[in-house]
Amino acid sequence: MKNTLIEIIKNKAVINWSFHDVKRALNMSKRRINNELLAILKELEMDGIIYQDEKDMYHKFPSEFLIATLEESKQGKYTAVCNNKRYPIANTKLNGALSGDKVIISVKSKKDYKVVKVLERRHQRLVCEVKVDEDNKKYLEPYNVSQKFNVSLGWNQLKRFTDGQRILVELSDEKFGYYY
Repeated sequence: MKNTLIEIIKNKAVINWSFHDVKRALNMSKRRINNELLAILKELEMDGIIYQDEKDMYHKFPSEFLIATLEESKQGKYTAVCNNKRYPIANTKLNGALSGDKVIISVKSKKDYKVVKVLERRHQRLVCEVKVDEDNKKYLEPYNVSQKFNVSLGWNQLKRFTDGQRILVELSDEKFGYYY
């Protein structure tokens, strides 16, 4: 199935497919194969053959994208490393990526590189500290991480913690700019 899909992709000039379009291109109709196909699509994305956008549409992997590993220096500066070449990434262009993550970066604009998507997390957990703002609302702040990004936890779960308490948060898929 993977090889068939690679051949179909190579023979198409442009691909703008939903998951069901991919199934249709492979002449598949059985639901039990969905998980297997999703795993293959993820594998093809990790190999730089296809790209799944934020609307869950699949495209040929754009030429201005690279797959890289994100590294953080002792000074808190980030670089993406791909084929022994280093691409500096501004802290504001990390898109929620952490040091060690396997990411897709955009190299379309020279010297203005950015993380487009996190493909694989190096660490699935993050230590966060409970903080209280001026309005007495609790929020989570990543502990001992130089970059700032939003971490969300349900209000009912957060109410049992006190200011300054540190908790271990399991990261999962990004939704609406937050990690759950």
